[in-house]
Amino acid sequence: MSKKFIKLFLMTIMVLLLALALVACGGAKEAPQAVDKEVSLNVGHYFPAEDFRGQTVQKWADLVQELSKGSIKINIFPNEQLVKGKEGFQALSQGIVDVYPLLTSYVSGQVPLLDIFNLPLHPDNYTDDVILKILDESRPIWEEQFAKNNIKYLGVANTSAGPSYCYFSKPVHTLEQFKGLKMRGAGGLLDEAMTMLGSSVTFMSAAEQYMALQTGTVDGCSTTFSSYISGKVYEVAPYQLRVKLFHAPYLIAMNMTKYNSLSPNQQKIIMEATKKTQEWSSQKLDEIIKEQEATIKANSKEMYTLPADEFKKWDEVVKPLYNKYVEKNGAEAQKLMDIRAKYLK
Repeated sequence: MSKKFIKLFLMTIMVLLLALALVACGGAKEAPQAVDKEVSLNVGHYFPAEDFRGQTVQKWADLVQELSKGSIKINIFPNEQLVKGKEGFQALSQGIVDVYPLLTSYVSGQVPLLDIFNLPLHPDNYTDDVILKILDESRPIWEEQFAKNNIKYLGVANTSAGPSYCYFSKPVHTLEQFKGLKMRGAGGLLDEAMTMLGSSVTFMSAAEQYMALQTGTVDGCSTTFSSYISGKVYEVAPYQLRVKLFHAPYLIAMNMTKYNSLSPNQQKIIMEATKKTQEWSSQKLDEIIKEQEATIKANSKEMYTLPADEFKKWDEVVKPLYNKYVEKNGAEAQKLMDIRAKYLK
């Protein structure tokens, strides 16, 4: 074999190797990027748009649309335009609505374990920060419970809308005065607590309580600062009793079938927007509560705090509900109570 032939053969091999390297490099640069298909989500809620909780839903929607660069379109239906608050969980399960924020007392019928947040007369150190820690640690429980109903648990919209005190059409300062009153109920253990304290309870949504108070259908309600102000409840129930029968979070959830139809990137965006929304609402809450307290003080006739000895009477009446919660819901309920106790030390 001649030297000229060997040299030509080696040059040919080098050219082929170089060509293959260029093809490989070119192929890596030209790999097509996946493009998310456009999707539209119908988001319902039962708050006025200007309510802090309504603003939170809008913040979530804005973040989703921004992070998805418009591939996820959000249509918001406030004020129960699409689904009533009490029907939100079932509507999510059936796909009537894609996304809905859920008050725990409205959902405890379908997910009884959520009554951990509906227990009455929490201690003073039961704060929004504690609520968030309990929810974070118990997240696998809520994901499993919601998934049984074809619902994807996304996370927390608002750790609360502030404390829920009692409001009446006339002054109430003692347990004896509370007994026999007609109270608006919101479901779950709140209604049981008010019944144990001696009132008769009629369930209705927050949107219905103004008319019920105005007409005397009920004498009082236990509601959040946000609902009290946005619904102008102070016009018909101007007497505040600062006994916290209720202090619960608002969770946000999505129809599981709809969630699974999204691309992995879009699912990631939904979860990221939920986390950022929770952080935003938590940062805003203290400021909002101070503003709301000032508004309530300016519009109500009385803001009365129970003396310690009187509060003890109320507390002793409702304490059996704590044991009943565990007896009814078993080992997972005890696990949740242990988590709660850890953060209330």
